[in-house]
Amino acid sequence: MSTERGNSPDPQESPEVDERELTPEEQWKQRQRRGSFAAGALAMPIIGLGVTLMAVPLGIWYVTTVFKTVIVVIMNMVAGEEEAAEVNTALGNIDPGSMSAVSISLVIVGVVLLAAAFALSYFMLRAYDIERPLLVTTFSAPMATVLVAVVSASIGALGGLMFEGATQTVEGTLSSAPWGIAGFALASIAVSVVIGAGVWWWVGRILRSADTQTQH
Repeated sequence: MSTERGNSPDPQESPEVDERELTPEEQWKQRQRRGSFAAGALAMPIIGLGVTLMAVPLGIWYVTTVFKTVIVVIMNMVAGEEEAAEVNTALGNIDPGSMSAVSISLVIVGVVLLAAAFALSYFMLRAYDIERPLLVTTFSAPMATVLVAVVSASIGALGGLMFEGATQTVEGTLSSAPWGIAGFALASIAVSVVIGAGVWWWVGRILRSADTQTQH
């Protein structure tokens, strides 16, 4: 005896629930989640670039003043007097005062990028109906910046160890340096996107839960 099962659903198979079958509240939460992910993933790389540009002048000043003696001493211990003398000469040719125009330009561009990233995050969060978009951005940006810095530094340290083991000569180091820098830059961007999306979503969820508890 045959049984037709062409149109009969299998009771053991759970039907897929598409967005049309979700309740309005569930659709609203999904919309907020997508908005948080998108805002963080787009804003955090811009924030990272802005902070980096603002830190370059400070780094140049430190290298040419505070760390100059330390670098020369380390080079003398590791590579010898000749290499240390060359490094000392190269650092001596860098005049922080002569780069004041470049430094000011980098700082201005960095500030503009930070402002643009904050504005982008705020308007995207507001467009996706996320509560307190300014507060979410204000809390998320420094938190994500610290996490990105820690993870990127760890990746850089690990990459430096691998890079040092693969290049034993000066020629090999110089030829492989562009690939190492490009790889680190791509890894930093990927880390910024992932951490930005996660932190923005988490902070938005925490603030939304706090608002719900306050209302009740």
